Amino acid sequence: MTKTDNSFDYKGFHTVVSFDEETKKLRGKIEGIKDYVDFESDSIEKVENDFQIAVDDYLLFLQQVNSESK
Repeated sequence: MTKTDNSFDYKGFHTVVSFDEETKKLRGKIEGIKDYVDFESDSIEKVENDFQIAVDDYLLFLQQVNSESK
């Protein structure tokens, strides 16, 4: 099966991936959040995983901020 869609969803977060001609990398950012969280990938095979890592890192960040504010 070939995936031609350039968007992904993970744990309720969404991204649209594009190709950056200048850096020759795939780039995306987590959509629909107040913070700016982006990611890049060197390969089509890894881009979805790189997005998932960005989401997991963001969720960890939110956990840390919430625990520090208590």
